Amino acid sequence: MKWNDYVVEHIDVGTWLIKDQIGSYLYLLEGREKCLLFDTGLGILPVRPVIERICSKPVVVINSHSHGDHVGCNYEFDNIYIHYADYESLVGEPYVPDSRTMALEVAETALGRKLTEMEKQGFMNEEERQKKQTVNKLQGKEIFELGNRQVEVIPCPGHTKGSIMLLDKSHRLLFTADSCCSTYGVLLMYPGATSVEEYYDALQKIWKRRDDYDRLYPGHHIYPLEMKYLEDFISCCRNVIEGQAEYIVNEEYQGCIFVTYQNAKLALPESCIEKYQLQRGTV
Repeated sequence: MKWNDYVVEHIDVGTWLIKDQIGSYLYLLEGREKCLLFDTGLGILPVRPVIERICSKPVVVINSHSHGDHVGCNYEFDNIYIHYADYESLVGEPYVPDSRTMALEVAETALGRKLTEMEKQGFMNEEERQKKQTVNKLQGKEIFELGNRQVEVIPCPGHTKGSIMLLDKSHRLLFTADSCCSTYGVLLMYPGATSVEEYYDALQKIWKRRDDYDRLYPGHHIYPLEMKYLEDFISCCRNVIEGQAEYIVNEEYQGCIFVTYQNAKLALPESCIEKYQLQRGTV
């Protein structure tokens, strides 16, 4: 179904995937007493009316990380949770005009069209977007009780220092956001990303808990992902660290390289070539 230009799909009992206008995924989890919204999208159009059509219960909002395509509708909610390592980039970045201008360019590129004046007015409304919320810092490993449904915060530094996943053991779901994605893979080339080693260590800890989940729901692209994606990302990281990986260059992405292993793809800064003694492969 489609509401307010968001595509809504019921993926499990009390669980919805909400796709925004550029293909970012939000997830709504309903318990007996509360709902939990994981990410708020790029924010081209308000998402709260969509949430309220699905669920009338109080909503807990958690950001997977601080990038603009995951926090754009934060302004619609009074309380936000984010990992402490991404706190500073969240409270500074989304509310300044320059970042919204950049996000507007991203939105129009992804949509393949210019936003209408009505869309643009809502998207660029700085007065609304600068409204102060209470932003709560997560340490990792918190458990949110929704009422007969518990959701655990799983730290996964990599794409950003404060990236997290959410684990719903009762439904055997792992919401990976941008820490495990298909197609363009996991992007570790941006400022604020961690080293390959730190991402590798985080994935290994998550993999050790594989008996708690059997479906992966990412922040973009193919869903759900097979469990093998996590295993492949671990192997891909290991190959890089051990200097056994070959890299390729995509001219559309200046300053970064791509390393692949089966389902996994990592985008890394060019400095990794020398750091890990990587050899250039062929496409």
